[in-house]
Amino acid sequence: MVLMGLPGAGKGTQAQLLADQGWSHINVGGLIRSEVAAETAWGIRAAALMHRGDLLPSQDIQSLVARELERRTLPVVIEGYPRRIREAYTLFDIYGPGIRQIPVFLRIAQSTSIARLAGRLVCSQCETVTRRGGLDVCVKCSGPLTSRPDDTLRQTVYRRMRNFHLETIPLLALYQARGELETIDSAQDETAVHQEIIARIAARATGE
Repeated sequence: MVLMGLPGAGKGTQAQLLADQGWSHINVGGLIRSEVAAETAWGIRAAALMHRGDLLPSQDIQSLVARELERRTLPVVIEGYPRRIREAYTLFDIYGPGIRQIPVFLRIAQSTSIARLAGRLVCSQCETVTRRGGLDVCVKCSGPLTSRPDDTLRQTVYRRMRNFHLETIPLLALYQARGELETIDSAQDETAVHQEIIARIAARATGE
């Protein structure tokens, strides 16, 4: 399953809920931030692009995702990838044409996205996402909670929105034209969204 949507749509939350049920979980943004924190040559290049709110080159992300996919067992949930049409074929390249790919679009209004980003805190140790509201440490690992710079810099946030519309909307249209896209209203509470995702998976499994 690939989870797509505007920043703040709930991709990380929903991916973690599936991971709690036994799915392998690939957090592409977390992988990139690990490279940035390690100050690898790759990470230094990525940091500059992320600071501006730009997408990283497809070939760089594809190699990173391919490496992680080869280490994971199915089923796999991926958040933050693919974001471009040319990236949608990576899974088929790795697993072959027999793989069943379920693209899920978590739809929210741009105004909701911006509001969620402003209130989002992320654990610096385990990447668990939470909202502002009195918590000082992560409820899962007691790590410190921080705001991501790309969530709080206005220019960066709007550039991310622009890139989503330019790059990812055409990808969603492709999935939709193929009859593959599952669109879910992510303005609902996270439990309702999760239940709807599970229902869509069950329907796909039974061919309904």
